[in-house]
Amino acid sequence: MFRFLSFLSVFLLLLLPGCTPRHLLIKEAGGVTLYLDVPKAEEVLFASSADSFQLQSTRKNPAGLWLTNTLTDREFHYFYVVDGRVYVPDCRYREKDDFGATNCIYQP
Repeated sequence: MFRFLSFLSVFLLLLLPGCTPRHLLIKEAGGVTLYLDVPKAEEVLFASSADSFQLQSTRKNPAGLWLTNTLTDREFHYFYVVDGRVYVPDCRYREKDDFGATNCIYQP
């Protein structure tokens, strides 16, 4: 059932109207899967406070969504690097960091 809901959520993400990249988080056992809809991107990296903002590779699924998994279910702060440029998606919770940039905040 949970996998079906995850699939349904990703399917709906693809159908949402708009021309800006779309972003979705799905809580799973022991962590969170993050999806970013930028199908024309060459490379998408993910950085979060869960691992001191080390850049992590993401993978592109057959639907063209870039996804990554975190191994924490606690609050963390994050952003993406899309084709070499920092990208902060439209997210519910945001913060200004110590360098004048903005990060998203995941709150379980």
